[in-house]
Amino acid sequence: MLITIGSKQIGLTIEQTAIRFTTLRKKKAWDLDRTGFLPLPDGAIVDDQFVKLEEIRGIFKKWIQQEKLTGATVSLAVPTSQIIVRKMRIPTTNDKELRALIELEVETTLHLPFEEPIYDFLQIGKDETSTQVLIFAAPLKWIRTAMELMEDSGLRVKAITFPAAALAKSLFAQQTEKTSETMVLNIGDSMLEIFMFHEGSPIFMRAINLLESGDHQPGHLNESQLSELSTEISRILNFYQFGLHEGASRISKAIVAGSVSAQQVLISILRETQAEIAIHEADFPSFEDGSLDDEQANYLIPAGLALPKDLSFNIDLLPRVNREAKLLPVVITSALGAWLLIMTLIGYSFMTNRTEISDNKDQVQTLNDQIALAQNELLTGAAHGQSNPLSEIEAIKKKQKDVVAIVNELEHKLPLSAEIRTLGYTEQGQISLTASFNSMKDMSRYLFDLHRLSFAEDAGLQTMSKGETMATSTDSGGISVSNPYTASFSVKMKRSKEDENNGTTN
Repeated sequence: MLITIGSKQIGLTIEQTAIRFTTLRKKKAWDLDRTGFLPLPDGAIVDDQFVKLEEIRGIFKKWIQQEKLTGATVSLAVPTSQIIVRKMRIPTTNDKELRALIELEVETTLHLPFEEPIYDFLQIGKDETSTQVLIFAAPLKWIRTAMELMEDSGLRVKAITFPAAALAKSLFAQQTEKTSETMVLNIGDSMLEIFMFHEGSPIFMRAINLLESGDHQPGHLNESQLSELSTEISRILNFYQFGLHEGASRISKAIVAGSVSAQQVLISILRETQAEIAIHEADFPSFEDGSLDDEQANYLIPAGLALPKDLSFNIDLLPRVNREAKLLPVVITSALGAWLLIMTLIGYSFMTNRTEISDNKDQVQTLNDQIALAQNELLTGAAHGQSNPLSEIEAIKKKQKDVVAIVNELEHKLPLSAEIRTLGYTEQGQISLTASFNSMKDMSRYLFDLHRLSFAEDAGLQTMSKGETMATSTDSGGISVSNPYTASFSVKMKRSKEDENNGTTN
């Protein structure tokens, strides 16, 4: 049951002219238990944007108290006009790493008409090399404002989705086959919403503002509106067939929901203009009697939101930080326990290491005494006419190269994101290395910097190639983006003065 002792769960929509809620009860099937309607002042919401937020906040809080909904949990719908749908293909990976790859793609390649998107995805296809997903994105600003409005009035937001998902639960929950090539039209007081379903998912959404017609009456469509809507629907059908599917798929069925009186006139005009499409009135198998009366039809979206989750189409735009907030006390407690354990281990290790340090000091002193004795023997041998071993050792050390310093300097000159792939060195003082770069400019800059190395006499580019940029998952669960350019370089090292003198003598 959705309604439990001391708590209610409601479906709620914020429209341009009103806010509606619905609670459900279940007998043999779901039935509308309570409905509520709060008319909003003119201009309070314009184009689904909050304009008079403080005014809305005041009347909304009072209304929630009057309806005795304080403490209820809410499933909220983002208006269709605020939802963006995108299809994306990414490399196939495991489910754990799929979201990380999608986040990378959304942040780097997906262009959205708003800043700070909140999004969820639905997997619609998969093979060995790639996975197809639908991205559903909405502006975080709208969601955050709506959540603050709910929470300030004593409501708890449990889930956030969109009207197409709510309609899908109401219309298709009992179907065994995926809904495909189907158009759903929902007539509201101020909006006509159009959804195109393919393989069980809404791949296209459009909201048409009925208020732009100056003589619009909620729940009715006049001849001028019908003419404009017929033209727009024909354009959308052509886009679905040729723009989205390149002629391979077309809408074969349409379902009209919403106000009963407006349904009839819209169905009539569609049957005249779209004779090849089967036009049906909406029925609702999830609800008792499979139908809703004219008044109940205005609460179709809130009712769908209040239905249990459909696991086959579970899209939630609730910000992830809120989903995970309830785990914070558990995380803090676990972290504190781990910290206490670590501090205990550190204390034990400290006492153990003090004993080892004392023992090691004695060993170091013994070794130093042995070194001093060996140096004394070497000096004694040199005094009897033998070559001085210490001088020989110092000469050898001068000829040695500081490999660590050389590698560090080579890496320090690398541009951002570039990587050294291979590194080699010959006795003739020649360094060969291969590195990958993000751009030709980075490669050119690195060649210039190789000439300026402290140990370099000369540097040159040997080979260069270009591949494809790929985003792949790593074993640790991260994301790796490959550099497309690969180049091989040679660096001739400076010779020491002693080497030059030996070369001249030879």
